[in-house]
Amino acid sequence: MKLFLGIFLLLAAEGSFGSLVSGTQDDSHGSAAGLLMLQHEADITGINPCKDKDLLSCTPTLIDWNKLEQSSVLLPGGQVLEQKKRFTEGKTSFVLLSDELDNEAFFSYRNNRMMGRVRMNDRTMFFIEPCNNWEGCHVWKKISQDIFVDETHEVSVEEKKLSEDELERISELIQKGQTDKVEVAEYTMMFYYTRDFAAHTDDIELYMETIIGDMNLGYENSN
Repeated sequence: MKLFLGIFLLLAAEGSFGSLVSGTQDDSHGSAAGLLMLQHEADITGINPCKDKDLLSCTPTLIDWNKLEQSSVLLPGGQVLEQKKRFTEGKTSFVLLSDELDNEAFFSYRNNRMMGRVRMNDRTMFFIEPCNNWEGCHVWKKISQDIFVDETHEVSVEEKKLSEDELERISELIQKGQTDKVEVAEYTMMFYYTRDFAAHTDDIELYMETIIGDMNLGYENSN
């Protein structure tokens, strides 16, 4: 069963526009042959995705789109990840890459705009995200792990307890999901986000599509 999610976006993000300050690219690991060409000397003052307080670093980057067509991709830092899966939903393409050391990347892209995450085996987390400051604007962000905190839900005594019929129905649905590999389950999900998020995200729609693609991939792998 494949999970399809619909998006309802409730707010609109506004972007600022500027120009790229020419800088040097990260060539410590031969990045000229890599997917990203980091622009370390570029001015990030007016770049919305770089204003998030939880960032450890934020570096403008150019993207060599041809590298996505290859079987392996070189990332900043020297990691080479192999392409494991590629798929398309609507106008958005997705690619999953990984290596034997448990480093993994998941990217979504359309219309020369890319969004995605890179998770290293030491728990280091990077994100690639588009920005609106110049044509082809993207940033490579290193995220603090402190923001990834598991949420817990304590059941209140006032919460409704499920009846035996409801529990039986849930059990039937779980069993069906585990055995039925043909029927497609369709879900509708509504995303809510803060104004602060909108102020720091220049492509909210692609951000949500990336989350959905990542969830669909995880859902598919769980079956």
